[in-house]
Amino acid sequence: MSTYHFHVNPLGRSKGYSAVAAAAYRSGEKLYCDYYGETHDYTKKHGILHTEIMLPDYAPERFKDREALWNELEKQEKHPKAQLCYSCDIALQNELTYEENLALARRFVQEELVSRGMICDIAIHAPGKHGDDIKNPHFHVLSPIRPYLKEGRWGEKQHREYTLDENGDRVRDEKGKYVFNSIPTTDWGSPETLEHWRKRWSEMVNEKFEEKGLSCRIDHRSYKEQGLDLIPQVHEGSAVRRMEARGITTQKGEHNRFVKATNRALKDIISKLKELAEWFKKIKPELNRLSDPTLGNLITEYFDYRNEVAATYTHGVQNAKKSNLQLMAKVIAYVQERKLTTPAELEKRIAYLTDSAEKKQLRINQLKGSVKDYSDKVRNCKALMETREIYEQSQKVFFPTAKKKFQKEHEKELKRYHAASRFFSGMALTDEPQFFLKGWESCLEADREKLSKETDGISVIKAELRQFKEIRKTVDYAIGKRVGEDAELPPIRFYEQGQEAVNTAKSHTADISLSDRLQKGKTEQRKTEESHKRQAEKTQKKNRGVSI
Repeated sequence: MSTYHFHVNPLGRSKGYSAVAAAAYRSGEKLYCDYYGETHDYTKKHGILHTEIMLPDYAPERFKDREALWNELEKQEKHPKAQLCYSCDIALQNELTYEENLALARRFVQEELVSRGMICDIAIHAPGKHGDDIKNPHFHVLSPIRPYLKEGRWGEKQHREYTLDENGDRVRDEKGKYVFNSIPTTDWGSPETLEHWRKRWSEMVNEKFEEKGLSCRIDHRSYKEQGLDLIPQVHEGSAVRRMEARGITTQKGEHNRFVKATNRALKDIISKLKELAEWFKKIKPELNRLSDPTLGNLITEYFDYRNEVAATYTHGVQNAKKSNLQLMAKVIAYVQERKLTTPAELEKRIAYLTDSAEKKQLRINQLKGSVKDYSDKVRNCKALMETREIYEQSQKVFFPTAKKKFQKEHEKELKRYHAASRFFSGMALTDEPQFFLKGWESCLEADREKLSKETDGISVIKAELRQFKEIRKTVDYAIGKRVGEDAELPPIRFYEQGQEAVNTAKSHTADISLSDRLQKGKTEQRKTEESHKRQAEKTQKKNRGVSI
């Protein structure tokens, strides 16, 4: 199934990243980091199909050595919180072969990244160690943020642009320091460049699809930009997909199942409401020709006809009439409750429901985003609180051997702590994260309750749609009867016989009377009963062991 995922993220020391470690993980190699004095060994990592370093023409050949490249970059960055490299994660397509995906990835990197002077370390991954893995081919690109210049040296990532006063002198802040803005020396990190890359990737993939005669397409735009009122899902990742495939429920899996169900329901509701509006627009001229087009009269006339048809049945006449009576009571109760006395009021109700459904969709989208945001904050805040003590203990261990032993024993806790720290990077939690946790949990509970009420409202609109289905039948019947009595227009059969029957009826010019319809109903009922009787006789003979 074709999918679109194109994510770019800067990696830096402030978030606990190492360029050498990131390169080792993506390439599945064992690399030594001079800056931290650590070895990163990912040689046991599965699913790595291809790795390659692509360079501009003027870059030295020594950068083909992955360890040499990233260690040299690390040496250039002196600041303990320096940003190191861009990490691009891009989904490949299951509809294409490995060779086609590889060629597409290399073409994109060469034309869009290397041509800009970027050094690119690429790796194609296709997780598949376990038999229940869901195919998720993708490729990673690591590229230094600091540009390598044609002069044969590393350039600056940014330069300062000082704020000047009316006399052209530099402005100082309250601490006496000059005020300035940091201006990037390249456009690699700009939103415009990212948007261009996302668009070009979708164009390249779609060109390949078209070349192969495939009908599938991908789109780099968001649902909102595409004009689709859908809730975006969250990226699950291979670990979550494996757990879900084994029947293990995960938070992300539950979220995506809810999103899919809500999207289907909202899409179906709005589609049916728009269909109703279009239907009413088409039948409005004929409806205006009726002598007394009140909904009460139309409903009564329709159910009188249903009872006439029921009276022709050989069996089950009373049950059919009872069913008609119950259905009629529900429709009339709905019409009275909503005060829908005329077709014009029915049209207004359809427009109102359409507007309500679209607004509900917008509110659900907003609440889903809010719930996810607060859920992430609560989860990471709890992780921070639960693992902070272990982290603080690790900071008190100074001897390398003891420190390494401690980190190995508490690897999971320390990973949770660093992941939570990266999540809250730039946020001041102070020394009392439980204070923030309480507020986030309160907001999360409130938004979940609001979301539950909004999603419950979907079933209310669905119930109204079922009532509209019956009302539509009554209107179609009234118009069908009217047209049938008009010599200038072809007859229209009843709505419940389906659109195909309606189109067939329109092709005839002879009028079909009500008695003819009733007689046809009797004939079809008799044929059905005879068929059931023959089937019952065959079953009885078979049970007695008689050969048929």
